[in-house]
Amino acid sequence: MTVTTGAIPSRVDELFSGSLNAAERIHDEYASAAAKADSPPDTRAFWGYDRDAFERRASDLLDELAERFPDSFAGGALDPAKALVTVGVTRDDPELAKFASDQADAFEVEYTRMPYSLSERTALVQDFREAEIGSVNDGLMSDLVEVQVPVKSARSDAARIASTVASATLSLARAEGAAVELEQALVDAAASADRSERISIGPVAITVADVQVETESISAGVALKNSAGSNVCTSGFAMRKKSTGVLYITTAAHCYGVNLYRSGTLLPWTSAIGTSIEDYANGQDWGYLSVPSPVAPPVGVVWVDANTQYNVQGAWRSSWPGLSRCHMGGTMGYSCSTLMGDICGGFESTLYDSDGGDSGGPVIYPYGTILAAGLHTGTCLDSSSGRWFKVYTKIYNVEKAGNSSATYEVVTN
Repeated sequence: MTVTTGAIPSRVDELFSGSLNAAERIHDEYASAAAKADSPPDTRAFWGYDRDAFERRASDLLDELAERFPDSFAGGALDPAKALVTVGVTRDDPELAKFASDQADAFEVEYTRMPYSLSERTALVQDFREAEIGSVNDGLMSDLVEVQVPVKSARSDAARIASTVASATLSLARAEGAAVELEQALVDAAASADRSERISIGPVAITVADVQVETESISAGVALKNSAGSNVCTSGFAMRKKSTGVLYITTAAHCYGVNLYRSGTLLPWTSAIGTSIEDYANGQDWGYLSVPSPVAPPVGVVWVDANTQYNVQGAWRSSWPGLSRCHMGGTMGYSCSTLMGDICGGFESTLYDSDGGDSGGPVIYPYGTILAAGLHTGTCLDSSSGRWFKVYTKIYNVEKAGNSSATYEVVTN
């Protein structure tokens, strides 16, 4: 086991570093056109091919590979600028390659070697979530399972967390005797003023960090409290009203009716749609809050732990099932999971971590360019599969704020 510092490189960033610049230009062109339209424009004119059809067929392929080849398939990702699927594999598997080639008649497939299979990482994620040791990140194309452990838990529960992680990773890494070392590393990280360390053990990377981030200004991902000081909801993206230039902060509309505070300052409600489960309107659950002095104006930043912030660079209004979305909540912290598509009444669905107090928190498109995808709404039961999903309100509905065209825009940084 080793203790490392600094950010863990994203496999998607490494694979698609060249195309991400092209994708960013397409994002800008699409955002400009969408801002002038009453409904999202046809994406084919921007991407140069039928991206929606490619996305559906490519996602189906990845699902088939996961089901048919659980020991050799290690995840996949869609290139954001062209019709290319990258498939992670743990070893050379001629049957997998033949099946992918037979199915991928309308797009290209490339392969990259990964250390662990998707089924192995999925089992780890399930173990950690059942043990409730922290917020778990399970992106599709990743070398590591990332877990964020609150400082308080690392101090009071280090032995149980270390034992759980060491036991779960025993079959995937040389973790014999690592529990004691891991326990000490957790305690040291919790006591350190610099909590940017990541503790790695085999396929797991643990960050010890407080979820609550105190800043003078209000940014996305900060816990909003009631008059008693309890977490109620989470701040969403900063938004600018186009007609006046006034800045607001967003959250979930179903928090409406509760006075929400930031650093002891009341944030008055200005508008909301979707104030209860019975009142959700076509995938909309958003609310706008004013930000009076002495709290500084909202900023285009998402905090993901006590030392890390992401600069918001625009809005992502499209939908790619099969890729990941990431969410920051004031209770559960930062986590990512696969986007499952529009399942529950207009809401986008996924499987990231959330709990009470996370509603309204920012959901981002995390591939290179950090883009606002929406606001966390809650959970939804998919009647066709019987599964519960986490759902969020699409950013386009937040921008429109009940109007026929976008009257607000995401504040960038």
